[in-house]
Amino acid sequence: MPRSSNMSEREALAFGERLRAARKRRGLSQRQLALAAGPGLSSAYISRLESGYRAPSLNAIEKLAAGLDLDPAFLRTGDPGSVVIAAVSVADVMPILEAEGMEPGDLVFDRDALSRLSERVIEAAREALGARQ
Repeated sequence: MPRSSNMSEREALAFGERLRAARKRRGLSQRQLALAAGPGLSSAYISRLESGYRAPSLNAIEKLAAGLDLDPAFLRTGDPGSVVIAAVSVADVMPILEAEGMEPGDLVFDRDALSRLSERVIEAAREALGARQ
C-alpha cells in the first residue's frame, strides 16, 4: 500500500510503471535519475516509487519530471494530452501553425490546438519519411 500521498494504490502502481518506463527510455539507472532529479531523491526512494510501495509528493513528481525532461502532468497522470512535442523544431512547426491560424503561444492553453498540431506534425513526418524511401 502506498504511503505519504493521496494517490490510491492503483494510481501509485501506474505511476511507478510510467516512471520506470520513462527512466529506461532515457537509458538511466535509478541512481542516475536520483542524481539528475536533484537533492532529496535517492535511488532507494525511486525503487519504492517504481514498485508502487511509495506514492510521490507533488514536489517529487516535479523533480523526477525535470530529471527525465518530461511534463510533470504526464508523469503524474499518464495523460498524453499534456505532452509537448519536443522532437520538432520551431521552424518545422511554424508552417503548420500558420495553416491552422495559430501562434506558438496558443498551444500553451489550448489542448485541442495541441492535439491538432500533433496530428499534423505526425502526418508531415510520415510524408517526409515516405519521400525519403
